[in-house]
Amino acid sequence: MPKRTRWLFPLCLLGIIVFAVGYVVFGSPVHNVVVTDAENNTALTIPPETILIVRLTSNTQSGAMWRVTQNDRHILQPDGEQLRVSPTANGEAHEDFRFKASQHGPIVLKLTNAQWETTAHLPLLRYQITVTVK
Repeated sequence: MPKRTRWLFPLCLLGIIVFAVGYVVFGSPVHNVVVTDAENNTALTIPPETILIVRLTSNTQSGAMWRVTQNDRHILQPDGEQLRVSPTANGEAHEDFRFKASQHGPIVLKLTNAQWETTAHLPLLRYQITVTVK
C-alpha cells in the first residue's frame, strides 16, 4: 500500500468518531416550528427537542389575552414567558407561546382568548392543535 493512502482509513475512522461524539455531546440541532391561527383544529407531528411556537392574532384594544387552558407539561414543556408583540398600525398584534417537545406522545394543546379580568371569563376565541412528539 502506498504511503499516502495507508493513513486514509484511520483518518476516515477518526472523522466518523469525532462526528459521533459531537452528535452525542451537543445533540441534534434544535428546530423551531411556528403554527398560527391558520393551523387551528389541525394535527402536527414533531421530533423531540423541537421548539413549538404558537403565534396567535390578538386584539389589544379588546383587553382579551390568550392563555393555555390544556397542556401536558411532560410532553410540551413551556419554554419561556408568553410574548405579546406590539400592535401594527391597524391594531393587530400577536401573542407567542413557546414549548419544547420533551417526551414522546400525543397531546391536545388548547388556548383560549378571553377577558380574564372579568368575572365571566367568556371565551372570545378558542385554539386547538393536536401535537404528536415522535
